[in-house]
Amino acid sequence: YERPGSAGMNPPAPGARPSTATCQPATRQLIASAPDRDIPASAPEDGGQDQLVFTTPQEWLVGLRLQKFAESMESIGCLAMTDYKEVLEEDLIEMGMPPLPRRRFLQATYELDAPAAVKRMHRPRSDLMSKVDKLNATGDSAFDNDALSDATDEVVQAASAMKLGALDPTHWLDDYRLSMFKANFDGLGVVDIVDFTEVLDQDLMGMAMPLLQFRRFRKYAADIPPAGGSSYRLDLYAAEVAAKSLQQDQTNAWLNCLRLKRFSEKFLSIGVKELRDFRELREDDLVAMGMPLLQRRRFLMSAAVAVPNLPDSAESALATAQSNSAICTTPPQWLESLHLVAWIPSFDALGCLDVTDMREVLRSDLEEMELPLLQTRRFLAAVAIIPDPPELPGRRWETPSKWLESLRLKRFD
Repeated sequence: YERPGSAGMNPPAPGARPSTATCQPATRQLIASAPDRDIPASAPEDGGQDQLVFTTPQEWLVGLRLQKFAESMESIGCLAMTDYKEVLEEDLIEMGMPPLPRRRFLQATYELDAPAAVKRMHRPRSDLMSKVDKLNATGDSAFDNDALSDATDEVVQAASAMKLGALDPTHWLDDYRLSMFKANFDGLGVVDIVDFTEVLDQDLMGMAMPLLQFRRFRKYAADIPPAGGSSYRLDLYAAEVAAKSLQQDQTNAWLNCLRLKRFSEKFLSIGVKELRDFRELREDDLVAMGMPLLQRRRFLMSAAVAVPNLPDSAESALATAQSNSAICTTPPQWLESLHLVAWIPSFDALGCLDVTDMREVLRSDLEEMELPLLQTRRFLAAVAIIPDPPELPGRRWETPSKWLESLRLKRFD
């Protein structure tokens, strides 16, 4: 054929139906079968042959005589023309597309423009991750000098990729055409890009993410360092870092490793004084302090191994506190077994001169002495197993002295 504008052929008028000789084979077939109407045509800048332009995914399907599959395509996530390139043959089979339309569809997708190329991240090996975390411990763009001197070039490169390669989750979602789910990921608790590695399949299904976007997310989230590896355990690493820290710095070091430092003030307000206190927190406590789902999962998984040889749940931690208090005979010993030493003067002033006296302490008394949530819960759990006094207080007695003794008030006789 002759190119438009060459000898013996005039350029087509704008809006005119293009000749089938000037179209790609697949498009030529569509024109022959399309209804007789004006079809917009665009001329390439280089003066080449005219091409049909479809502006929406629905128009593209109509052109392929596949409009009856439009709803199925939309349900799996075909929201833009480039999404069609991600549709697999098994997806077409699943939606009941016969062989000939499948062949037509797959052939036509080869002519579609590919999405803009995005440079994929390279995940460092899992055995590098503890060194990478050590480099990133400063929390800014500079690396700790002591850590840097002990690192190989490969580790430094991996750490740089984590710090500088993709710090903003919003940009990452934009790059992979997933920005429509930003609000969902914000609600889950995605703050840093590494948080994407903790998103579960059930989370994606909960936000009604279609199949194509689901596969795309899983494909590229696997590149994010530290996406993990069987030898890298964040919970064990955080426990190791905390164990090597000074006692007064252990809670902050542990929270920093878990990217939970912003909740440190809230933990302090409910009574977290040392690392062992994290064991007594329940998920509803975390919800009450406004901690999102991803952070709650990370916390609860890591709290179980935060301190070796301690109970691995809030319930078992309280049971241990109960058993420890049961063998104590004096109020100071009893309070010390519950890690309530700081409140011994307050209980003395209240008149708790015997362990049995603890049964008579009211919640209002605990609130007045500003006993935090964890300590209050621990106190009440231990009080619940204190045995009843041997005699019923206030019962009729022969003498006032015996009556006072039954009330444990003999010292005021």
